[in-house]
Amino acid sequence: SPFGAASTLASRAPLSKSLGEVTDSDSAPMQVTGKVAKVCKKKGCWMVLEEGGVSARVLMRGHGFGVPLDCDGKSAVVEGTVKARTFTTAQMKHLAEDGGEDPNKVTAPKKEYVLTASGVEIQG
Repeated sequence: SPFGAASTLASRAPLSKSLGEVTDSDSAPMQVTGKVAKVCKKKGCWMVLEEGGVSARVLMRGHGFGVPLDCDGKSAVVEGTVKARTFTTAQMKHLAEDGGEDPNKVTAPKKEYVLTASGVEIQG
């Protein structure tokens, strides 16, 4: 099922192949594939996509749409831009809480790849 805007790119690549040149500024739009490892359990406003030993946190552009809260473990295609971003300890605690995890286990900031999605397609 598609969420957000329809795809505009014809080619897609596994997430691990798409993160090679990522910097601290937005990339060109890309379409990546992977498996949903985690999802926000409150509104579906973010998810973590994994593939090939790497992961990226997917944020929905402009909070304009969400994904199903039960899409963990499903394959997904995400179209958007990606960059490296450091989340503060407070931000990581908030994300852990929204993901149904213990925020007290978060003790430090964390650098992650962030994919700002214009559209997401959950498969299966």
